[in-house]
Amino acid sequence: MDDPPPQPRAGRRRSPPLRILLGLLWATYGICLPFVLLFSVLLLLFFETLSGFLCGVALLAALVLPLAVLIARAAPAGKPRNYRPAQIMGVLFVMCLTVVVLLAPPGTTRPGSRVTSHFPGPASFARYSFWNLLPEIDQVKLGVVMAPMYDQLVDSDEARHIRQITMPIYREMQGDPDFMSMGSVCNYAWGALFGGAYETGHYYRYVPEHEAGRRLPVILFLQGATANFKSYLWVLKSLADREKCAVVCPTFDFGDWSQPGGTEAIERMRAVCAADHEFDASRIYLIGLSNGGLGVSRAGQATPQAYAGLVYLSGITESPLLSDSRFIDGWRGRDVLFLHGAKDDRIAMTSIESDVWLIEQKGVRVRLIRYEDEDHFLFFSQRERVVGDLAGWMEDVEKRTRGK
Repeated sequence: MDDPPPQPRAGRRRSPPLRILLGLLWATYGICLPFVLLFSVLLLLFFETLSGFLCGVALLAALVLPLAVLIARAAPAGKPRNYRPAQIMGVLFVMCLTVVVLLAPPGTTRPGSRVTSHFPGPASFARYSFWNLLPEIDQVKLGVVMAPMYDQLVDSDEARHIRQITMPIYREMQGDPDFMSMGSVCNYAWGALFGGAYETGHYYRYVPEHEAGRRLPVILFLQGATANFKSYLWVLKSLADREKCAVVCPTFDFGDWSQPGGTEAIERMRAVCAADHEFDASRIYLIGLSNGGLGVSRAGQATPQAYAGLVYLSGITESPLLSDSRFIDGWRGRDVLFLHGAKDDRIAMTSIESDVWLIEQKGVRVRLIRYEDEDHFLFFSQRERVVGDLAGWMEDVEKRTRGK
């Protein structure tokens, strides 16, 4: 007796809302697929850490899993559905994710650490966000690799140069358990791109070894565009150890201190420094890197007497703010430092020289240090010289201050 012909599989009828929801999910998957695929492939090509590699594998497994399920369900009638590839992808995803979670930094301060990470406001350390599962060193390297895709001022040669000057700093930092245990706050910068909170209240704090009871001068450092990278603090740590000064690095937005609340955020951090029993409130130096210069001009205009000196480090200056009478009156006879690369293609040296001449004519004590062969990223490429120039300038300011 002949076998009966195979019958088509009976499908469950889905309600219209469920069909719409599934359609939206697949549409979202299709839109995100090329971007996540590119991200994961580049991560596998350029990873720096085991966690970075495993994040790349987990992302690829998560991408392939829905396709494997779809292919299995599309098997012709009469043939068994093969879910084994989907099962393999699922197991691979879970295994990689488990290891990455176990390796995630706790975000806590190690006992006796001189570097600390603080969340005094409503925000907290997001240990299990993707941007803490993926180490900051991998985020920075991948961001630089992808920079030519979104930054018209960065070509492949420039991206390679930036990797060459930033990766050694991060590799040094990888060997410091105090810095590594703090994790990263890059997730707040990436969140700000999609409408997240401008201010988290977070800040990094570094205090060098010093005599008991001695109050230290403070460097209040304003991040540049993107995130409050730990590499900033790592570079400034050598200045702090050399000059016996503290460093405080607040986190704000995507590094755009001209946003509403930027000046207020700086003032709150200044108040935190002034209230710290280890700090000297009369010796707070405000330094802005790149976009951080926006905050330096605004805070220097709003509360000039609160700071012992201002520093623009490859910084945006905004001539109208510097020429404002409140800025000039507040800084006449006082110290402002400019560190700038002659080959900076983002902030032209000619505009810096014009601003220097402008405020110098009004009686501000200005020093401009040119880095003839350097571009916008001299903070990393010439970090030892930058530290030396900052130290020398601070020593001069301190001598004049003590002599009064």
